[in-house]
Amino acid sequence: MKYKPILVKIMKITFLQLTLSLSLLASAFAKDVKGQSILDTKVSVSETNAALKTVIKKLEQKYHVNFVFSPALINDSQKVSASFTEKSLGTVLTQLFTPLNLAYEVSGDVIVISNVNANALPSVFTKPADLDMTQAPIKGRIVDDKGLPLAGITITIKGTQTGTVTDTEGKFSLNVAAGTVLVFTAVGFETQEIAAQTEPMSIVLLASNNNLAEIVVVGTTFKKGDLTGAVSNVDAKTLQERPVTNVNSALQGRVAGVFIGGGSKPSDDAVIRIRGINTINSGSTPIYVVDGLIMENNLGGFNSINMNDVASVSILKDASATALYGSRGANGVVVITTKKGKKKAGDGTINYDGWAGFSNIANMPSTMNAQQLFNLRVDAYANGYIKDNPTANRQDYIDNNLLKTNLAFSQQEFDTNNSGKSYDWLKAISQTGYQQNHALSFAGGTDKGTFYLSLGYAGTTGIIQHLNENKYTGRFNADYDVKKWLKIGTNTGFTRTDDGQTDDDVYNQAINANPLLNYNPYRAADTRYTPNYLTVYYRALGQNSNNSFNPFNALDITRNQNRNRLVTSNYISINPIKGLDIRSTYSVDYGQQSYFTFTPNNIQEAIRNYNGDARAKAERWNDLYWQWDNTATYTKTFNSKHRITALLGTSASKRTSNYTLAQGDRFASNDLSYFDLNGAAAQDKTTIGSNFYAYSIFSVIARFTYSYDDKYFVTATARDDGSSRFAPGHQYGIFPSASVKWDINKEDFMKQQKIFDQLSLRVGYGVVGNQDITNYAFQTLYGSKVNNNNALISNDGLRGNPDLTWERQKQANLGIDMAFLNSRLSVTADAFYINNDNLLLDRQLALTTGYSHQLQNIGRVNNKGVDLSLSGQVIKSSDWNWTLAGNISFAKNTVKQLYGTATEIYNISGSTIQREGNLFINQPLHGIYTLRSGGIAQESNRSQWDGLNYNGKTVGLGDLFALDVSGPNGVKDGIVNQYDLQLVGNEDPKYYGGFSTDLNYKGVSLNAVFVYSHGAKKISSYYEGLINSVGSSMASTDLLNRWTPTNTNTNIPRVIDNTSYNRYNPSDLDYAIQDGSYLRLSALTLGYDLPQKLLNSWHANRVRVYATGSNLFLITKYKGLDPETGDYGYPPVRTFVLGVNFGF
Repeated sequence: MKYKPILVKIMKITFLQLTLSLSLLASAFAKDVKGQSILDTKVSVSETNAALKTVIKKLEQKYHVNFVFSPALINDSQKVSASFTEKSLGTVLTQLFTPLNLAYEVSGDVIVISNVNANALPSVFTKPADLDMTQAPIKGRIVDDKGLPLAGITITIKGTQTGTVTDTEGKFSLNVAAGTVLVFTAVGFETQEIAAQTEPMSIVLLASNNNLAEIVVVGTTFKKGDLTGAVSNVDAKTLQERPVTNVNSALQGRVAGVFIGGGSKPSDDAVIRIRGINTINSGSTPIYVVDGLIMENNLGGFNSINMNDVASVSILKDASATALYGSRGANGVVVITTKKGKKKAGDGTINYDGWAGFSNIANMPSTMNAQQLFNLRVDAYANGYIKDNPTANRQDYIDNNLLKTNLAFSQQEFDTNNSGKSYDWLKAISQTGYQQNHALSFAGGTDKGTFYLSLGYAGTTGIIQHLNENKYTGRFNADYDVKKWLKIGTNTGFTRTDDGQTDDDVYNQAINANPLLNYNPYRAADTRYTPNYLTVYYRALGQNSNNSFNPFNALDITRNQNRNRLVTSNYISINPIKGLDIRSTYSVDYGQQSYFTFTPNNIQEAIRNYNGDARAKAERWNDLYWQWDNTATYTKTFNSKHRITALLGTSASKRTSNYTLAQGDRFASNDLSYFDLNGAAAQDKTTIGSNFYAYSIFSVIARFTYSYDDKYFVTATARDDGSSRFAPGHQYGIFPSASVKWDINKEDFMKQQKIFDQLSLRVGYGVVGNQDITNYAFQTLYGSKVNNNNALISNDGLRGNPDLTWERQKQANLGIDMAFLNSRLSVTADAFYINNDNLLLDRQLALTTGYSHQLQNIGRVNNKGVDLSLSGQVIKSSDWNWTLAGNISFAKNTVKQLYGTATEIYNISGSTIQREGNLFINQPLHGIYTLRSGGIAQESNRSQWDGLNYNGKTVGLGDLFALDVSGPNGVKDGIVNQYDLQLVGNEDPKYYGGFSTDLNYKGVSLNAVFVYSHGAKKISSYYEGLINSVGSSMASTDLLNRWTPTNTNTNIPRVIDNTSYNRYNPSDLDYAIQDGSYLRLSALTLGYDLPQKLLNSWHANRVRVYATGSNLFLITKYKGLDPETGDYGYPPVRTFVLGVNFGF
C-alpha cells in the first residue's frame, strides 16, 4: 500500500474543513443580506397566542436574522397570533408589531425594534411616586463606536424601572435631576452607567461581541481595529481551553507564524520561534513582556507564569508592532497581560480551577525483543567471520562456536533467549507520571480601584523515576484612583519551584539497553552495588565488549534544584490635563536558583570518574533585573474624525548576575549528601568558582499614531537604543518604523456591496536591532587559572572587537484583513520580508593571531514568508455553536553574504566536516551536508559501486554505498571524498501551522487542536544507531528485513560484526535522514457547563467540568522518537487530565 504524503493528509484535513466551513456559512447566510433585502426574505410563521419574544427568537434561529431591542420594550405579556406562508419578513413584522405600537428599522445587519413614540415613556416603565416631573429634561444621543446612531437603547434611572428608549436617530429625553445615575443597556452592547448632565449628552456604546473592539496590548493599549502592524491576540478563554502550566504550550497551533515545540520535561520551556530564524550566531528567541516588564528565559524561565493569571497574550511579529521594544524585539515579542479586578464589583468574584491526571510515554520506535536481537547478533558475527574466512562453512561456525561458547553471548543471554523472556529496560526505569494543578483567585473593586489576588500550586511526577517538580505561585494586582488625576498600581507575582531531577543519560542508556540482559540484579538493593552489576554489559563477553553506567545506579545520584522568582511592576499615572497621561513605571525581576548534586561513592560513576570518592556540589545563581520606564502620552480627537496619539518616553534597564560554585570529594558518609561541604576530605580536589556579569540598555522612544474617520491609520515609531554590550562610540543605534492601514470597507463606495464585512490593508516597514551576544565581546578578556598551585592569567580564545555594533534587520510587512458573511468568516494574511545585515558572526581566526575566534559585523541573511489565518463560525444559534479555525505559515531563510569573498563556512571537528552547522551562500541556514547514498550494493547496480575509491571505506554486497557525484573540477573522478558532499535537506520546515475545532451544544463543549509541520529533514541519531546495531544493543525491527543472500529485495543493509571491515554507517550518508513532517492531535477537551438555574441556588456563576487528552496521536514517517522534540533527553508524553472550574 502506497504511503500518502503528509502534505496530502494535512491539506485534505485543513482545507476540507475550511471548505465545509465556507459552504455551510454560505448556506446559512444565503438569505442574510443587508438593507432592504433583509426585509425581502421569505418567511413562514404559524403561531397562536405565542409570546412575541418567542416568535422573534424563532425568526432569528430559522432565518438567521438579528434583532436589537430594549429588554423593557418587549415582555412576556405580549402575545401574538399569526399565520404566514412564504411572505416577506417586512410584511410579517408590520403585521406583528403594529397592534403593539412597535416600529422597526434596518440598521446595517440588524433589525432595531423601538416604540412608535420613542420619546414617550413606554408603558412597561413605572413612574416612582416621588419623581419630580417638573425637573428639566435631560437630552442626549447614543451612537456606536463608529458614530452611527443606536435606536432601541434602554435608559433607566439606576435603582428604578423609570426610563425611556432611544429613537431611530439615537436620541432620548428624560426628566431627571442633574447628577442622577443613568443606566444604558441594550442586547449586544456593553452596559454603561453615567451621571446625567444638564448639557446635551453624547454617549458611545461599545459592542460586546465586536472583534474589532477587542483590546490588544502591544506596549500601549489599542483597539484591534486600530492596529497597523502584524499582531495576533489570544484571549484567556482560548488559552485556558487546554489545561497546561505554561503559556507556550497553550499557544501551540493557535497563532500563524508562531512555531512552538519541545518542552516535554516538567521543568523545560517549549521552544518558540516567530517567523522562523533571521540570524546566525545571535539568539532567535522572542522576548516576553509581562505587564510591561521584559522577562528573559532564565532562572525558571517563562514557566514561572501561572497560566490561570493570564488575561491575554499578544504576539507582535513585524517591526511596526515590535518597535516600542527596539532591539529587544528583533525576534518578535510575546506580550502577556495578567488579570485584574473590576470596578464596582460588589462582593467581588472567587474562582477556582483544578485538574489532575496522568501521563505516559507517547511514541517509541519499533525495536526488537530479546530473541530477535539474539538472532541478529548471530547473523552479524557469522557475516564477520565469513568476511575473514570466505571458504568456511557459515552454519558450522554458528552451531559449534556462536551457540555453544561464550564467544558472542554470556550465559545470562543464552538463558534469556531460551526462556523466551525479554527485558524492557526503559519500562523498568520509567513510571506513570502524575500531574495536578490548583489555582484560586479573588477579584473585585470599588469605584476607586480594583484588586486581583491569586494562589497556585502545580505538581508533576515525571515518567522517569526520581523526576518531579513542585511549583507554588502567588500574584497581587491592584489599581487605585488616589485622585481623579492621580492613579497608582502594582502587578506583582512570586514563584517558587522545587525540582527533583535525573541525568538524561538514565533515559538515553535505558532506550539502548540490551533486552537479553536481566535488569533485576542491576536494580535489586542487595546486588546493584556489587562490581558485577555496577556496569551494564551489552555484550557480556568477547571482543568489543562495551559497557555503560547502570541506569539504576545513576538514579541514586541526587539532583535537586530550587528557584525563587519575584516579578513586580509598579506605576504612578498623572493626568494633569484632559488627554495627557504621564506615567512612571519601575519594575524588578529578581531570580535565585540553587542546584545541588551528590554522587555516592558506591556507584559506577564515582568509581570510574572520582576514584571511588563521593562527590557533592552546590551551585547558586542570583539574577537582578530592573527596568524604569517614563512616558508621556497625549491623545486628542478633533472634529470627531481626527484622532492622534503621541508618546514620548525613556526606558532604562540593567541586569546583573552572579554565580558561585563549591564542590568537594571524599566524604565520611553518603548520608551527609550535599549538606556539609566542609566534610570533603580530598582537599586537592576541592573546587570553588564564581562568575559575574552585568549589562544595561538605555532608550529614548517616540511614537505617533493618527487616524481619520476610523478609515485611515498611520503609526510611526523611532527608538534610540544604547547597549553596554558594544564599545563606546558604537553603543547607540536608531531604529525607526512606520506603518499604515486603510479600512476599505468604510469607504462610501463600499456601502452597497454585500461581500465584505471587513476589508483592510496594512503596510509596514521598519528597522530593528539585535544585540543578543555575550556581554563583553568588544573586549579581549582574561581570566584567572590555577596550574600546579600557580595563579595564571589566560584568554579563552575570543579576541575582542572594539568596532562591534548592532545587527540591523530591515523588515517589511504587507497584510490584509477580511471578514465575510456577517463576520462569520474571517481571513488574515501577511507577507513579510526581512533583510538582516551587519550580522554578529563568529569568525574563526588563524591560530598565528594567538586567538581562535572573534565576533564581527559581517554577513547577511534574508528571510521571507507568508502567514495565513482563517476562522469560520459554521453554526451559530442559541443551542449550537461550531467554529473552525486554521493557520499556515511559510518561512524561508537564505544566507546571502559571508565575510570577504567566502562562499561557504564549514563546521569541522578534527578533520571531519560535520553534517550540521555549515553555511553556504544562497542556501538555507540549517542545511544538512553529507554524502548521498546509492542504496544497497546489489549485483544489479554493481557498476555504480564496484571499483570506486571510497577513501578507506569498503563496500560489499548488502552494504550501503556512497555516490560519486563530483570531484575537484566539478566532475566525477572515481573517488568518494569531501568533493562529493552535498546539501541533502533543510532542517527547517517548508510550512507549519495548526487548526482547531470548537463545538458547543447547550453547555457541552468539544475542542480539538491539531498542529502540523511539513518539509523538514531531520537527523535521527537514535534511529541511525538502531539501524546500525549488530545485536550488542537495541536494534530497530527494520533490521528484520535486512539484506541476506536470500533476501536481496530490500533497502535495509546487512549486519556484520568485524572490526577490520570499515564499511559505511548510516550516519556517514543521507541514507537515514528522516522526513520530519507530522500531524499531531495536540489536545482534545470535552467539557460541560452546568446550567445557570442550578447554579443560582449555589450562589455560583459558573461550574464547569472537563477532561483533556494531550498528544493523543501522531502521524509521521519519522522513525526516531519524535520529529518535534528530537531523539534524546526527556521523551514525549501523552497526558490525560480531569478538571473542574468554579466561579462565585
